[in-house]
Amino acid sequence: MKLVCHLRATRESQGERGNVRGYALSLTISPAATGFFTPVKITGRTFVDGALGANNPVDQVEEEAADIWCPKTGELKPLDNILKFLSKTLVQITTETEETAKKSIGRWRQHYDSKRYFRFNVEQGLQDVGLAEFKEQGTIMAATDQYLDEQTRVSQVRDCVENVKQKQSVQNRDCIGTTVEAYHTRVVLRQHAQVDIPRHSIPFSKNCQFVGRSEILKTVREKLFGDHGHRSIALVGLGGVGKTQVALWIAHWTNENKSHWSVFWMPAFSRASFERASLELVEELDIEGVEKGDPKQLLRRYLRSSKSGNWLLIVDNADDEEVVFGIDGENGIYDYLPQTDSGRILSTTRSRQIAVDIAGPEVVDVSQMSEGEARELLGKGLTNKTLLRDDKSVAGLLDFLAYFPLAINQEAAYLNKMPISLAEYLLLLRNTEQDLVELLAAEFRDVTRYPRAPNAVATTWIISFKQIQKDEDAANLLFFMSYTEPRAIPRSMLPGAGSEQRTTRAIGTLCGYSFLSRRNGEEVFDMHRLVQVVSRWWIQSREDSNEKKQAALGHLATIFNTDNWDSRDLWRSYLPHVLRTIQGDAGDGGWGLHECQLGFWAGRCLGKEGRNREAAELLEHVVAVRERTLSEEHADRLASQHELASAYEVNGQVKEAVELLEHVVAVEGRTLSEEHPDRLASQHALASAYEANGQVKA
Repeated sequence: MKLVCHLRATRESQGERGNVRGYALSLTISPAATGFFTPVKITGRTFVDGALGANNPVDQVEEEAADIWCPKTGELKPLDNILKFLSKTLVQITTETEETAKKSIGRWRQHYDSKRYFRFNVEQGLQDVGLAEFKEQGTIMAATDQYLDEQTRVSQVRDCVENVKQKQSVQNRDCIGTTVEAYHTRVVLRQHAQVDIPRHSIPFSKNCQFVGRSEILKTVREKLFGDHGHRSIALVGLGGVGKTQVALWIAHWTNENKSHWSVFWMPAFSRASFERASLELVEELDIEGVEKGDPKQLLRRYLRSSKSGNWLLIVDNADDEEVVFGIDGENGIYDYLPQTDSGRILSTTRSRQIAVDIAGPEVVDVSQMSEGEARELLGKGLTNKTLLRDDKSVAGLLDFLAYFPLAINQEAAYLNKMPISLAEYLLLLRNTEQDLVELLAAEFRDVTRYPRAPNAVATTWIISFKQIQKDEDAANLLFFMSYTEPRAIPRSMLPGAGSEQRTTRAIGTLCGYSFLSRRNGEEVFDMHRLVQVVSRWWIQSREDSNEKKQAALGHLATIFNTDNWDSRDLWRSYLPHVLRTIQGDAGDGGWGLHECQLGFWAGRCLGKEGRNREAAELLEHVVAVRERTLSEEHADRLASQHELASAYEVNGQVKEAVELLEHVVAVEGRTLSEEHPDRLASQHALASAYEANGQVKA
């Protein structure tokens, strides 16, 4: 018979004989017999028959002890080792026969001699008590008491107890708990053969340059493994903002801290990448049927089974809606991912719409870094740490790059290869838009990213631009805003999409990709500055780039055509965007009808704002184009000359104003009637200019 009491269940208790015998030792008692018997209870203790392993307890005790104290090597270590969290000692091993005891002592001889192995055998008084006579409790207890009362035995028990006390008194209880939990996991896996040993399939090593993101990591861990853990959560953010790196950190953290959890990683760039990863994982897990079956279905069936145990599946780069959810009746990758209580799915995506569809409200935003995190990331990436001494350039560079992780890594890679300072690099970025784009498009190697995936900021975002093209309304908005100022974009200025609902949806798509953000409580939006630069560069590389530019100019020309003071709030909000759009073309030859019309009204608005010098310079440009492209009598040419003369006068350039107005009055005198309002207005303006120039007759 066997007293069912395991090492993992021991606790200290008070008892007789100086607290020696009463110390709760892991005790296994078994006579050498075989057979099947009904379990019985004696004073609360349960005794089972040899069919459950009680007849050979020494092997079971050794196995339990090794699992708890030395799971990797099976070798006992000194009590004062580096972890100092367990005694690594077999407290007590009981054997069924003397021959088994000799074998056991032989295996543990070095620990027997150093008083770290103990065996207690009641040698007298129980010869006549067999397995069937379990009711002879009194005889058994009396013999045991007499055995323990012997002085030699008292000394041995005391030594044994001291070993156990060392285990119990270790200060780091968390380590003990972790070890016992790991032991429990191994026992459960052995007892339930249908559950596989946890596996870990992570394509990238731990990122030693990972910094910050503490709040995001805390939120993700809580959502995945908290008391109310969610089956699926999603990380969403702009491409290159660090979603994959957060997921990678979570993967390695789970591997290190959740010993009974498997961790699997699946890229979702395309159907092909997902199918290839499914096949590799099915082969790695030794799932049967791979020769004939669909690896995706086999993997899904495995993850749904109890055999898979607890698992965390990371689905990285789920950015394409057709790949994720399928199209034209074809399954998407999420049709192959089961929702089970034992599994968790962590997805990364650039699209908020996809994130919500796969994770509901359990969406975690990954945005740009804080200034402190960005500084730390730059410091880890640079090989020449002396560059960081230029604090002003560091601050300016990080601000220019908008604290964007991928841009910072790209910059560090460039600086590691080129012998220039941070200040010189910042000048390159600010020099021209072409220089900026070339730097943002420069590829670099990163071992924590996919080998054949684009690493440069520009090429990373172009992937998103192409995905947005599937939504025509959103694409048209992106094209339009690529030419405007990136900040403070009024919704009323945006081209309509046919209905308010379609416009709202298009805006939502751009916001979902983090290209656009809404200001709190306002119908005003901001576009990421670097995103706008790259999007404009991408559009200019397209065959229809001129068509897109003219569409943007044409829309602005229809809504920006007044300098009425009562409408000043509206045209003030539009003015910066108009100026940015028309200033994109170099030289007089780049301006057409729309640019001249917008320049004309922008010049008038600048004058109303008291920005006279800017107004004069802009109207000079308009007049130069119209004098070259329109006839001398054309109304638009005469109107722009009149406005330029007015700007000259206010700006103190009275002589130029007089000369220009004299020309306008002369032309209108030949082409317009005496009562025509334009002719009368020009004559009045000329008289005012004469007065300002001192040309007044007495």
